[in-house]
Amino acid sequence: MIIDTKKIVEKVKSQYKTPVFCVLGGSRCYGIYNQDTPYVITGSYAASIVDESGIYKQAPEEEASIHKAPKADAPLIWEMQEIGYLVKRLKSDDLSAFEEINSPFVFLETPKFRELKDISRKILSAALLKPIQERIEKKKQVFLSHESPTNSDILELARDYMQGVYLFRMKKFVVSVKRLNEYFELGIITSILDNMNRKNENYYLGSPGDAEKLFAFLHDEFNSAIEYSILPETAENKDSMLSGYLRSLR
Repeated sequence: MIIDTKKIVEKVKSQYKTPVFCVLGGSRCYGIYNQDTPYVITGSYAASIVDESGIYKQAPEEEASIHKAPKADAPLIWEMQEIGYLVKRLKSDDLSAFEEINSPFVFLETPKFRELKDISRKILSAALLKPIQERIEKKKQVFLSHESPTNSDILELARDYMQGVYLFRMKKFVVSVKRLNEYFELGIITSILDNMNRKNENYYLGSPGDAEKLFAFLHDEFNSAIEYSILPETAENKDSMLSGYLRSLR
């Protein structure tokens, strides 16, 4: 990956009076990408009057558009959002909100971002099971609909399975497929990552049977992790912690 991180930080600081954090989102932060995959720059900023109801439902048009600068080897897509909207997403157990906060690639962090990450760990609960299951089912359909599945198809589905297992067993949220693979030590994942990231190859070169065995294994692990989950059913004081965090930004 080639991206001008210094220019990213400069742009964020110049455009937002009170940035909270800025990270790399999307497929690149998972480690599932090819040379044409865009860089999704996401994060949050505090408005002068923080809106707890989260009425800022999406980034302004100019922020969501594709920019050519700062310099990078693929397009940049900006998805910065007001912090009130991100907090609203966390309150509703939006899976992608947790992913953004836990991105392994951080361009800009502040003490308030570290505080938010700490809160996000405390509010993890079994309520995240439903969005994970829905995402797995959706990606299963994509996988099954392709006569010749791509490496991305396999990695994205495997990552969601592994994420679920790791979350329910370890009570930790990990975004990177590489870090998840270190926990599971799955040879097929290592092989696919090598093809994608070194050879820029997105066609699955292994046997379909190997992929099926992988998903059968992960499916069993996922169900076992749910059955013996160490996550609480609900997160105590979630709303009050997040509301208190918002008030501290005013």
